[in-house]
Amino acid sequence: MKENILIVIADFYPFPSNNVICFDSFLKKLSEKYNLHIVTSDLGNDMHPYKESENVFVYRVKNNYYANSLKWNEKKKTKLNKFLSYASKSVIYLSHYQRNVYERGYIGWNKKKVLKACKHLIETKSIKKMISISLPYITCDIAMKIKNSYGNEISWSIVAFDSFYLNDFAYPQSSKEERKRLENNYFENADKIFVTPQMYNQYIEKTHPDKINKLYSLEYANFINNSKLYNEQSVFISNKITSIFYAGNLSQGVRPINQILYFLSLVDKEFKLYLVTKENLDYCQKEIAMLNERIEVFSRKSFDVVYSNEMDSDYLISIGNNISFQVPGKTFELMSTGKPIIHFSFIENDPVLDYLNKYKLFFCVKLYEDLDEQVEGFQHFFDEKHLPLNYEKVLKECPEYDPKKIVEDFVRNFGEEENE
Repeated sequence: MKENILIVIADFYPFPSNNVICFDSFLKKLSEKYNLHIVTSDLGNDMHPYKESENVFVYRVKNNYYANSLKWNEKKKTKLNKFLSYASKSVIYLSHYQRNVYERGYIGWNKKKVLKACKHLIETKSIKKMISISLPYITCDIAMKIKNSYGNEISWSIVAFDSFYLNDFAYPQSSKEERKRLENNYFENADKIFVTPQMYNQYIEKTHPDKINKLYSLEYANFINNSKLYNEQSVFISNKITSIFYAGNLSQGVRPINQILYFLSLVDKEFKLYLVTKENLDYCQKEIAMLNERIEVFSRKSFDVVYSNEMDSDYLISIGNNISFQVPGKTFELMSTGKPIIHFSFIENDPVLDYLNKYKLFFCVKLYEDLDEQVEGFQHFFDEKHLPLNYEKVLKECPEYDPKKIVEDFVRNFGEEENE
């Protein structure tokens, strides 16, 4: 009989966060050995139910803040609907402000209800192991309360693809000391901490050297051949003009798209840019207007729809982080398509380039250098004929990205106490 484990995830399928997509391969492998009980948010508003696979059971707790604002954001952009979106968020925000001041998108994910659901599963399913996936770090907050309640009766593993304390772009600078305190508490209470190689080096050398016995380096495992997900009926991009496609986070503090849109407005070529994001892009309306008919923006789409459009696009956009020790997991998803990639870099020591240089089929736009030279180089890359790369060939040249080995190492480390 398989052991049950609890996994706390903020955004799950069919509209997963990028961190969940990065962890998907791990979930599949874990389900071969364990029964997975996933507690996640319910966004409501016509959300399609997740089709549970064997040994994976999903329990949803409604996030009123996000569901209500999303409902009005997706409606026609009238003044009334904009007002209702703002009003719905304000009411939930004010009522929950003290509970979750630094991750506003999850204020409505009522911790009491989430904790109640988790504790019910722990007691009815005899759960002894728990994983929290971050970002957001509200999952750690929930998991720590569970750990404090059950002590050594339950083992807690953190899987973090983003930093909390050092992530000044996703969180206000004024909260840094509080984030430092919270992250230290999380790491102190957790039994194991799995982080990306870049974060691992940062933590053992500078930020958390005292946690070296808990820390594990975890490479991304989403360099996957997803060809089975392709559905021609889901494709909405046009094949009549060269297409450039991006789907993901475009929040102003994390990946400000306005600089990228301005750059593309300088390009003297015919193309159509497609953006898919759940974020409000009011902060870059000026740059959107500069592109005029060369851009189209869509609200959230399910992962299979995004993938289908990525595979039919001529170019895919990659956006680097503003932090030298953080690599977007999206990088590996894009490389697995074999498509030519346009990477926008904000910093000189961009760690994404360590991976893309092995992929080769890409052009890096260095937004910190002379834009005229960058536009010239981009237009040259744009004019070239690019044949898609074969997935197996890329994997052969970059065996370190093989998701099978990465996942097997994680599952072994996660359950290693069973073999002692």
